[in-house]
Formats: sequence, structure tokens, C-alpha cells
Amino acid sequence: MIDNDQEPHVAIELYAYSTPNGRKISVALEEMELPYKVHVVDITKGEQYDPAFLKMNNKIPAIVDPDVPATRRSACSNRGRS
Repeated sequence: MIDNDQEPHVAIELYAYSTPNGRKISVALEEMELPYKVHVVDITKGEQYDPAFLKMNNKIPAIVDPDVPATRRSACSNRGRS
């Protein structure tokens, strides 16, 4: 049971926009009951080209595990294929 006064540990950071692929990842995280925090990357404003985002990954959606040391971290992205 989660104490309402405590924020649950966020193990996953999801970088996404409201696209079908972005929603797939959030649905998967919900189904696995994993805590996560969403960071909106507004592709209509070109935010996917922000230097800070490009250092991490160059595609959305992307997931990052902040518990992994930055020197060993790599972002994962999901790109649909036709």
C-alpha cells in the first residue's frame, strides 16, 4: 500500500508525445504496474531536437531508468515499422 504522503519511487522516465507509439509505452508500463513519470516532448515545437534531449536519445518515445548510473545508461526508443 502506498502512503499518500509519500511519492512513490519513480523507476522509469518516459519521454513521449501524444502519439500512438507514445501511448503504447504508457499502456505497457501501466499493465506492468511500474511507476513512471511522463516528460512531454512536443514534436510540434521541435522539442525532440533540443540538445539536452539529443544527448539522451534522438527519438520518441524513449524510456530511461534513472536508477542506472549515467555512465552506464542508455535510452530505449520504440519506432513502429510499417
